[in-house]
Amino acid sequence: MNKTKKTLLALLLIFTSLPHTIDAKVYLKIGSPTIQLLAIAIPQLNSSADEAATVASKVTDVITKDLEISGIFSIIDKASFLVDPLKSELSPDKIDFKPWGALGAEFLTKGSLAAEGRNITVDVRLYDVATGKQVMASRYTRDARDARKIGHTIADDIIANLTGERGVFNTRMAFVSNGTGNKEIYVMDFDGEGVEAITKNGFINISPAWSPDGSAISYVSFKGGRPSVYIKEIENGKETKLSVPEGTSLGASWSPDGKKLALVISRDGNADIYAINRDGGGLTRLTESWGLDVSPSWAPNEKEIAFVSDRGGSPQIYIMDSSGGNVRRLTFEGSYNASPAWSMKGDRIAFAGTSEGRFEIFTINPDGSDLRQLTANTGNNENPTWSSDGRFISFSSTRDGGSSIYIMHSDGADQRRIDSMKGKATSPAWEPRIKEP
Repeated sequence: MNKTKKTLLALLLIFTSLPHTIDAKVYLKIGSPTIQLLAIAIPQLNSSADEAATVASKVTDVITKDLEISGIFSIIDKASFLVDPLKSELSPDKIDFKPWGALGAEFLTKGSLAAEGRNITVDVRLYDVATGKQVMASRYTRDARDARKIGHTIADDIIANLTGERGVFNTRMAFVSNGTGNKEIYVMDFDGEGVEAITKNGFINISPAWSPDGSAISYVSFKGGRPSVYIKEIENGKETKLSVPEGTSLGASWSPDGKKLALVISRDGNADIYAINRDGGGLTRLTESWGLDVSPSWAPNEKEIAFVSDRGGSPQIYIMDSSGGNVRRLTFEGSYNASPAWSMKGDRIAFAGTSEGRFEIFTINPDGSDLRQLTANTGNNENPTWSSDGRFISFSSTRDGGSSIYIMHSDGADQRRIDSMKGKATSPAWEPRIKEP
């Protein structure tokens, strides 16, 4: 099956009909210097069958939480609703918008959920309260066990219809956890639900990284006796070891086209960065210095790679051309900077750096300007990874005593823990968003 067919199949599994936009107006431009939150009322989905009411409540709760986390919306308190939230009218000419406007709502969702066998179908409408216009009309059908995924998809579509860009709530996070006593790779929904094990081999497994199309995860495992990079296909579970001559293979970063990986190979105590084809051929050395060169991160434009090197005396962030030439130092503040991560739009690089004896998360422009500290002296904060829309950063933190996975807005606002597994959780890697064909 070719890539285009796989993408179409993945989209069809998410929803049976793409969101139908009634009004193409962009109500909020993402990236504006100041954002005025959009007030939205989200009544519970109506369900005619008692057995579907619990599922309807679950979907509604997911939509509400996602939109609250988005940093775009102000959610109207359900306790203040002036009308019966379960009234089933979906047509705008049958809805009295005045009570919703009186609550300060600018937008209103209305919807219904029907169950048939193992499947549920959700109809959702989004309205502009001031004009009474229908902004979005969508229908979603899936297995009832995927109710949360439907909720995430609806939230993504609401954001798309109001901002012109889909949300990232239906994406997942890969991460490392030692909850079983061994370091294994897992994936979970962006909000910490739906945890699934990717490895179960009982050895040390670290450094997960998604392929650009989300079809595979690369990771480092010690199961072969020495650390090596493996690629695991998500759909069929097929696993491939990247064979490299001699040395120890460490963490990898995918090229934006998915055809290559930048990886670290350590030989005789010295680590350098190499590029290798996904099929294991074409190994090319990119760095050659007396220092350690590690943690490559490929830029979205495919032309550059950020990495960490101590060639200047302390670990700092550098950038080089993807061919290995034109090396230039990016960070000059702090005694230890590590784990660079390019935003998907290429406009910022996140990294972990020391400040007052702790690791904190910073972002910086690729030209070295506008350094910003996002976390502040609450445990060690490391391993940043970006969401596909560039609006969120996930990272690991020890602020609660152990090590857990957190997300925050790209400006550092609204930092919250998302994992709930026992043991330590580290090294998050945010799944790329599936792009519509």
